[in-house]
Amino acid sequence: MRYQILQRPVVFGLVLWLSPSMTMAQSLIVDAGAMLGAGVERGATQNESAVVRSPVFADINVRAFTDEDDRVAFGGSARIEMTGLGGLALVPRAELRHKLGTVELRPGIAFPIFIMPKTLLGPEASCAFRIPLSRGLGLQTMVFVTAYLAGANLPANASLIQFGGALGLSLYL
Repeated sequence: MRYQILQRPVVFGLVLWLSPSMTMAQSLIVDAGAMLGAGVERGATQNESAVVRSPVFADINVRAFTDEDDRVAFGGSARIEMTGLGGLALVPRAELRHKLGTVELRPGIAFPIFIMPKTLLGPEASCAFRIPLSRGLGLQTMVFVTAYLAGANLPANASLIQFGGALGLSLYL
């Protein structure tokens, strides 16, 4: 009996929440893109440090936002290193979208997680720009800084900071 009394408000609430007349229509806008990039890495231990060119990579990315609130985009990418060890990273990302005339500024945060050939992970701060070229198609560029904090590729008491940039195309779907 007690279960039935509690069940009715829950069912009523779900019906109201799912009712088309009570919800506002939202459109999901997807931005899919591909970029090529490179940069430099600075690695340091207690006794040594070195700066080297980072691997050339391809970044296949997808971001999504709604037309109701288009200021925040969530998404991710697959980052494929094409030189060096040839790593693969999954990169979840969140960005703020800000229009500067026709140019779109996208400061963001991400967390690259290299899963092959060895693990490596850390936070990333980025700033991307998207310049429209034609209907839905745009040129995108990004600069970023990543601080790798942990992983099998990182020796104990060592740090690795990567400064990079990428250039590519994006398409609103």
